[in-house]
Parts: sequence; C-alpha cells; structure tokens
Amino acid sequence: MKGDSALRQEADNQQGQWGFSGVDLSDSFVLSWRLQQNDLCFDLECSLWPDHPSYESPLPDRYTCYKRGVLMLPAVEHVVGLPALSEIKPIRSSLEADDYGCSDVFERTASNSWHLAGEFGAVKVICSPPILCISGPQL
Repeated sequence: MKGDSALRQEADNQQGQWGFSGVDLSDSFVLSWRLQQNDLCFDLECSLWPDHPSYESPLPDRYTCYKRGVLMLPAVEHVVGLPALSEIKPIRSSLEADDYGCSDVFERTASNSWHLAGEFGAVKVICSPPILCISGPQL
C-alpha cells in the first residue's frame, strides 16, 4: 500500500516514564486487544510527534499525525485484569473507528512486570519487554 511505513520500537524509559520515543500513548486510542498464543496485542491509533521516524505533517483536520500501531507484550507468562473485548462497550468514535479510550498508564512495575490502564480497564502482565509496531498510512 502506498504511503505505508513500518517501524518496530522497544519500550524505553525517558525522564522516569516508560514509553516509545515520539509516541504519545496518552493520546493514542485503543481499538481492540487480543491474547494470541503467548503475546498480548493492543491495536492502537498512535499519536506520533515530530521526533518519531514515521511522523508526517498532520492532515488538515487532525491534531497530530495518527497511524495504526500494535503494542505487543510478548512471551506472556501471566495476565491479571484483562477483560474480554466483548465485555467492554466502546467509549466513543475516534478518528477511524469506535475505540476503548486512551492509555492513561504504561509503567514497568518490576523486571518483567508491566501495568497498563485506561478507559478499557487495568491490566498487569508478566512478559518480555513491550514492542510497538507502527505501520500504514496516516489516519
């Protein structure tokens, strides 16, 4: 598909907060989630900023550059608090589709332990370090 880009980033700790360089998770919309094999995946509309390699000037009616992404928590050993997607009602319509709100918390709580929380719920996961894959055209 023309305009596609793909970038794989590992989570990093910048100024005491975990995240991904050039991505504002608090402004990224959660579209869905699934546990497949041993990976927990969150489909996102990612809010990208100028220091992100996949950033493009925002479309005229957009706040910033939004692109599709997948936040993957690989090699999951244990999950607590993950609701079934069918149990949660979408919050509102985001740029592309109904969503489940934004991510309010993304933190490492121990060596291999991660806490994610937002309007979709609160999830604690023991896994390998998270990876974010950005791809596709701007939304």
